[in-house]
Amino acid sequence: MENEKIESMDNISHCFEILIAKNLELILEDHHVKSISEIDANEMGQRIQGRLVKNCKYAYELMIKDQPKQPVLKEHLPESQLNCSEVHTGDFYYLTPDQEINKRDTTFVTFTENEYLERMKLGRTYSKLELNWLDDCRFELTFIESNDPFKSSLSKSGDKYEYKIIDNNKNSIILSLWVNEKEYQIEYFKIQ
Repeated sequence: MENEKIESMDNISHCFEILIAKNLELILEDHHVKSISEIDANEMGQRIQGRLVKNCKYAYELMIKDQPKQPVLKEHLPESQLNCSEVHTGDFYYLTPDQEINKRDTTFVTFTENEYLERMKLGRTYSKLELNWLDDCRFELTFIESNDPFKSSLSKSGDKYEYKIIDNNKNSIILSLWVNEKEYQIEYFKIQ
């Protein structure tokens, strides 16, 4: 992508074709099939995209650039006034852009005492992570497994992610996390 000077994820088809052609034998072996037509192209594309995002800064920057801009979230309470204890367990959901359908996809999340479970694509896929609270408003997730093509290619067992709750209000919590030296904020809506 960098060599071809691709400037948008919409223009990477040519790069994918080259990638698949160069690695066809390995792809067939990995999927335990004899023909590329036996592989779910959408699933393969999500797995490739996940690996690119994780391992290629150029691809990551393209993907972020093409994402719809998130609204700027409001100012948050000073940490000394923030109480997060009531959200250590519960059910939430958050919205993520889905470029395939040009809409937002809903991910449902359950926090239990020591597990974080995400359910995506109307419950057809999931991600399971170990949950460890570092203090009242900070927690660490350790990836265990996922059957979601994108998330399973993005993370491997044992990968760790640290989050910080920066706002807790009646309807939602706002989490902050750092990825590739950039801070991101995600709003998790409470399910009553």
